[in-house]
Formats: sequence, structure tokens, C-alpha cells
Amino acid sequence: MGVKQKYIEEEFEIDEYFIEQMQQFKSPASIRIASLVDKMYGIESTNGQIRNKTGHVHMDNNEPVFFAIDYYRDDEGPIVLIDVYNIEVDQYLDSINANINIK
Repeated sequence: MGVKQKYIEEEFEIDEYFIEQMQQFKSPASIRIASLVDKMYGIESTNGQIRNKTGHVHMDNNEPVFFAIDYYRDDEGPIVLIDVYNIEVDQYLDSINANINIK
């Protein structure tokens, strides 16, 4: 079962499932999440293991949206974005303590 490649850039590879999941977020949250993904630029290799980063954005009504992004990166390859999904505020706070949030 191969995943069709939807978009490739020098630093990122985004598969179709990631894009489908991004569509589950309401605009402008999805746009703001995409801008935070740019902050992952240059992230070190995960040696092919799936890891995640968390983050949060605010909607126009100041409502927070907490999310996690699953990704992996080989030594010489791009960052492969696999999944993005909602998380609870407690999970986000735990990720700050574990230093796995997007800064």
C-alpha cells in the first residue's frame, strides 16, 4: 500500500493523507498550522522513525486549537509530513515539558 506523493519541496514532502487531515481544520486554523510547519525547517533526522511535534494556533475568535503533526526524516531526505490531528490542551502542555512542541 503506497501513499501517493502530492507535493514535494526541497525540505518537505507532504503526502495525500496529511492534506486530507489538514482539511478537517477550519480556516484560518489550517493556514496558521501550515505557517507553523515552516518552523520545522532544518529539523534533524529521526532515522526513519515516526515522531511528532505539537503546536497551537488561535482562531479569529481567540479560540485555541491544539494539534500534533506526525513526521519522519531520513538522514539525507526531506521532512515527510504524515498526519496532523487535534489534541487536548493537557497533551499539548505535556509536550512542552517533553520539549517536542513547535517553537
